[in-house]
Amino acid sequence: MTKLNTTLSTVVTFENASENAFLDNHTAIYKPFFAEMKKRNAYFAQQKGVTGIQQMKLAYDVKNGIRDKQGKFCFNPKKSQEAQKQFISIASNFAEMPEKEIVSMAEKYGGNTLQTVYKNQSLAKTASTKASPKVGAKNAKSEKQSAKTEKSTDEKNLVLSAFNSAINGIGENMTSAQFASILIALAPIAEKQFADCEAKQIRAILENPAIAEKLSKTA
Repeated sequence: MTKLNTTLSTVVTFENASENAFLDNHTAIYKPFFAEMKKRNAYFAQQKGVTGIQQMKLAYDVKNGIRDKQGKFCFNPKKSQEAQKQFISIASNFAEMPEKEIVSMAEKYGGNTLQTVYKNQSLAKTASTKASPKVGAKNAKSEKQSAKTEKSTDEKNLVLSAFNSAINGIGENMTSAQFASILIALAPIAEKQFADCEAKQIRAILENPAIAEKLSKTA
């Protein structure tokens, strides 16, 4: 048996017969296996562009008890071809990760086997991805509501709102007569908003002929 086959068999035997946590057995069981899988990854990478690369890969796997001569995975007969293929794929990815990252992942997500650690991490990432848009939408909604609240506060001052609308229609230059007309129009609005404000008295003052004449001369 080659070292890769030996370490792979150790992992398979362990996972088939044990429910112990991945993290507790990382150093003794998985670390040696990942080291051999990293060598496999490097060998496969070296063959890129070489004629007959698939045959070379198969020969490597046959030698190391991963696949048989027909190309079928044979290291864990209890599992389906797809399950064995997935296991090797996950192991290849773990083999390229720093040890600290693997340990940190196992501590964070937990899992009894290599595949459960990977699955737990994948599920956590998926949940995080789905949650992010909702959080963003919630924040956007909150900001929108805040803006609406601020706007509503300004709009509560009906006099100010009406005055701003009136002067926006006049432009940069405003005559005294125009200003008086705006105040007359604001009088009934002010009366509704302020209890001590009497629109009739305001209109009486502003519509006084003497004042109107004075304003017309000023305009």
